Amino acid sequence: MAYCAQADIEKTIGFGLGEEPETKVYEHYLELTSDQIARCIERADNEINMYLSSVATTPFSTVPTMVKEISVLLAGANALDSGRTDYVVREVGSMSEEMGRIPMSSAYRAEANRKLTYVKENAASLLGTAVTGGTAAGTPLHNEPTFSFTTTEMDKWV
Repeated sequence: MAYCAQADIEKTIGFGLGEEPETKVYEHYLELTSDQIARCIERADNEINMYLSSVATTPFSTVPTMVKEISVLLAGANALDSGRTDYVVREVGSMSEEMGRIPMSSAYRAEANRKLTYVKENAASLLGTAVTGGTAAGTPLHNEPTFSFTTTEMDKWV
């Protein structure tokens, strides 16, 4: 099951992915085939599964909202890379205009990676215990050491 659909991607990136229809919905169309669009979505979903497999059971049987958003961003970046290169001005600091222009696909990919990292770090609370296989409170997600404290006093410090 794909984590997103073509319509989700088109709505987010503002471009049609397929051939330009007689009645245009978007100003630009990437003219990708249905196979190319399916590969863009599949690549995005595989990247998500690979990245989150250490903290969650993947592929997801029910797609969490955040995972769908990430899939849309990654699939959109893949589609833009496949169809054409569009640019967006960097929005980083006061010298953003002097820093040049970056591909729009890079901006979508960077946002998706930021969200993926956030989901991985907060998997239990964001994805739920059914997906992560633990309890929502206090479950180590990255094989972190667990500490326990006692009220026993130490006799001597060495």
